Amino acid sequence: METLRYKRIVILFFLLSLFLTCLTTNYDYDLFARLQVGEIFFKTGQVLKHCPFSYTQTHLWYDHEWGSGVVFYAFLKLFGPPGLILLNALLLSGTAYFVFKRQKSIAAAALFLVLIHYAHNDLIRCHTFSFLFFAVFIFLLDKYRKENSNLIWLIIPLTIVWNNLHGGVASGLGIVFICLAGLIITRKPFKKLLCALGFSLLGLVVNPYGLKYLAFLFYAGTLRRDFILEWYDVFQPYHFAFFIPVLIAMSALIGWRIYSDVKNKQFDIIEYAVLAVTVYMGLAHIKLMGLALIAVFMYCRLPVFKNADKIAGLVIVILACSIPLYSPVVPRATFGVFPLKEVEFLKINNIKGNILAPFELGSYVSYKLYPDNLIYMDGRYEEVYYPKTLEDLMDFCNKRKGWRKVLDNYDTEIVLVERIDPAYDAMLEVSDWKNVYNGELCGVFVKNNRPVANLAPEEDINYYRNRMFEKNKKEKETVND
Repeated sequence: METLRYKRIVILFFLLSLFLTCLTTNYDYDLFARLQVGEIFFKTGQVLKHCPFSYTQTHLWYDHEWGSGVVFYAFLKLFGPPGLILLNALLLSGTAYFVFKRQKSIAAAALFLVLIHYAHNDLIRCHTFSFLFFAVFIFLLDKYRKENSNLIWLIIPLTIVWNNLHGGVASGLGIVFICLAGLIITRKPFKKLLCALGFSLLGLVVNPYGLKYLAFLFYAGTLRRDFILEWYDVFQPYHFAFFIPVLIAMSALIGWRIYSDVKNKQFDIIEYAVLAVTVYMGLAHIKLMGLALIAVFMYCRLPVFKNADKIAGLVIVILACSIPLYSPVVPRATFGVFPLKEVEFLKINNIKGNILAPFELGSYVSYKLYPDNLIYMDGRYEEVYYPKTLEDLMDFCNKRKGWRKVLDNYDTEIVLVERIDPAYDAMLEVSDWKNVYNGELCGVFVKNNRPVANLAPEEDINYYRNRMFEKNKKEKETVND
């Protein structure tokens, strides 16, 4: 009976995760680069060490998320675009299950799912793997501390797998360090955990790059990302209002935990240490808010009223039944986020060549137009590109001194520039470039001496939604040949 109950609970979490995922209209900008990696891996059996998608100078490609790309592409290939919805639902429901193991409440775990989806509402991202692994690590550490469980040895293979899926493995090893330090300070058994951690650290070299990868991880982890909004702190005006519901929930749960511990005169320094570190990181970088939510919900019990779980289960079933009414067959997209019509314009007018696109849009442009068009760069900047490449792009977009470097010093033939950027107005004034199309997001520019047929792209958003993951047919023909 207990096994049947847990199966039903897992199904409920999956249904809620599926409902929430189907509602999203957001895509991670780098999803398309990840899919390209996965496709090449399945076709060649290799992890690329050099970037074939860019016309600018690149260095050795340290792809710390190559495994995620393989999984993403596998689900896309097997199930089509709905496969990405399925994968995200599986990862989120798995995370919620381990939250439930601590909360012992369906309602509490359901609230967690709603909040983590609210805070990270992209279709699928590499760090969604980190959410699941982070929850598993907390669960295993809890079992070890309370039962001296041999399950703690699982962190060794899990570290190896996680390390090849996402750099978030550092967060998992971080809480292992905190737990180990806490056990040593409180003079509790720690040798088994020390051995497991030691072998886990050795397991980090099991990757396509060996020891050099560790140096790259340190470099990437300490790199400043002042121009990427998701690395900003939660108190920035751009973020704060949006995250108020999450902050209220986290504050209430932590407050209740402190109140209960004071009342019962018991304090777990390890759990408080993990809470302090993860909450601080979530506040400092909104990209890490999901990890903070996981720690809070796994260490702070939510007081629920009688029959809350039955009500939550009923609501989940009702929401699941409504999926066909509110959600499309394929993941959704909206104009003004990706250059849907702009890329279509280039495609139908057969405008080939090297494309300078905004930093965050390069991945999508490459996915849709490669190999007819190479990109200046995309979001893999620390993995592939030299710092100066990014600096020159930022100077261009913001029309800083020397902004024309990307036009004069690189072999740029086509420019996609966001219409809100200073560079858009600047390009309208440049005599040797002409504006050939304007979409909701970007203006398209080519050199004056280049003829353009000027066929108009489709206006119906459903046309693009149904083809969001359709690639350049000529690339397919080239691969098949």
